[in-house]
Amino acid sequence: PLNNVSSIGCGLVLDIKDKIALTGPNPNHYYGTLATVTARFGLTDNLDINYVGGYNKNEYYNNLHFDFAGVGDAVNFLTFLDNTADTKTYSNELRLQSNGNEVYNFTYGGFASNQQLDAVFNFPGIVVPGPALTDITTKDYGLFTNQRFALGDRDDIQVGVRYSKTKISNAITGVGRDYNSTTGNASYQHQFTDDVMAYAKYSKGFKSGGWTTRLSQPISDGSQAEFDPEFAETYEIGLKSELFDNHLLLN
Repeated sequence: PLNNVSSIGCGLVLDIKDKIALTGPNPNHYYGTLATVTARFGLTDNLDINYVGGYNKNEYYNNLHFDFAGVGDAVNFLTFLDNTADTKTYSNELRLQSNGNEVYNFTYGGFASNQQLDAVFNFPGIVVPGPALTDITTKDYGLFTNQRFALGDRDDIQVGVRYSKTKISNAITGVGRDYNSTTGNASYQHQFTDDVMAYAKYSKGFKSGGWTTRLSQPISDGSQAEFDPEFAETYEIGLKSELFDNHLLLN
């Protein structure tokens, strides 16, 4: 059996277990700044206007020096991974919301966010020749509502609908994409007793498409790096109970 391999990259003979060796300082730096603002204004005793704003800035950098001893063609070179990624996101949400009404309560709202991603990914010999550059702007918009009904003392129904629109632009390739979807959720809850409750839920979710920012092989068309939006549907039915004077929780 082969017990050791010769690495042309670093000029050493290494044990076969040492397939990938890191040499040098290999820095990894992450800096993050997060700020949020929330505000509420009461129009009446049962009606509020709520605002949530956010700012998120992330800076990431690493520079890893690799010696790929005995890993395929990589045995013939010494390489490094140099990765820098800066992300800024601004978001705003405004809601008109009722609460405390015995039979009917509601929420109407709007959401908007803007995210800028700038990145440089350099992995000579592994990734496409030269650094892979990323300059992508993502703008998200949403309108939503949630309707809540109390059908007597033991039955509750909730219905929600959301319209989402995402605009993505790639400044490197000059290509842009728009995605939109209408999703929703519904739930029913019945309280058999003060200690036993049953429920059923349905929801439909959406995640926009976009582009991958890391390529292992050259491509002839930017559309080859594009991926489609995702959709998900979930169904849930359950029973929750607290029995024997709350000594037994059974769900």
